[in-house]
Amino acid sequence: MGLGKTIQTIVFLAHLKGNGIDWPIIIASSSTLTNWMNEITMSVLSIDAIIYHGTQKERDEISRKLGPKCYRIKG
Repeated sequence: MGLGKTIQTIVFLAHLKGNGIDWPIIIASSSTLTNWMNEITMSVLSIDAIIYHGTQKERDEISRKLGPKCYRIKG
């Protein structure tokens, strides 16, 4: 598999950012996270990307660092 879907997703995220939607949530398998982070970092400098993954304590720390723009969804 190539990077076709990754590039399409990154372009879509850049489009959302360009239209004022700053906080889309992308859910992906852990096997793709590193590749996506690398591609986003190299391709679209205007997008802030984080990996929200880890233990409950680690995720709480990420949420705290993100501040009020991080909305917690319980389900």
